[in-house]
Amino acid sequence: MNKALLYTDTLGLMCTNKTWSSDSIQKRISWLYLTKSGNGTYKLNSAKDNYRSKTGMLSSNAELFLHPPRIQQYTILEICPFPYLYFPLSIGKKWNWDLKVGDQYCPNNTIKWTGDELFKSAYQVADTVTIDLPAGKIFCYQIHAVNTSKFGTSTADFYYSYHYGIVRLSYLPFDQTKIEINFLTQFNDPELFNVIFPRYKNDAVSWDYFLK
Repeated sequence: MNKALLYTDTLGLMCTNKTWSSDSIQKRISWLYLTKSGNGTYKLNSAKDNYRSKTGMLSSNAELFLHPPRIQQYTILEICPFPYLYFPLSIGKKWNWDLKVGDQYCPNNTIKWTGDELFKSAYQVADTVTIDLPAGKIFCYQIHAVNTSKFGTSTADFYYSYHYGIVRLSYLPFDQTKIEINFLTQFNDPELFNVIFPRYKNDAVSWDYFLK
């Protein structure tokens, strides 16, 4: 396996306190696909990608669900295990979750289907570990997940801290290209916030209605 680093990216996760509809319990969120230039400024994803990046999350005392990014180079994550945790966590605890995915989310020319395809995920709390992040050394639970379908197997490890929440998502998709997302739990970049909020407050095709 080629272990060379292919790219390093910056993502933003914008959360709201509004549900998708009156009968929904998921909160509206959006992944911001950011690129940072050499002079320290950011460029946001296009209006089309902003719209496609809107999705949901669920957080309660009983469970935590986070929809991963799913466009551009992250399309493959739509058919990998989702971060879906059931509390309380304890080493050895297991659970399962199935997801039907529409063909509009086919990630590439080698993995394609028509209509809805079923993806089955099995989860287990594998261990407790301490990991290094910009916020420091963080003690967390490691949840190992295995996703199976007719296309093969993909795996993921999710790292959860009762103090910070999810701090790392580590994926090994069908194509064996590792994707790791580390949450910057203590992050203050004025340039980033100066870019995000005016755009998302004023863009009619984006999140303005979430901010009313």
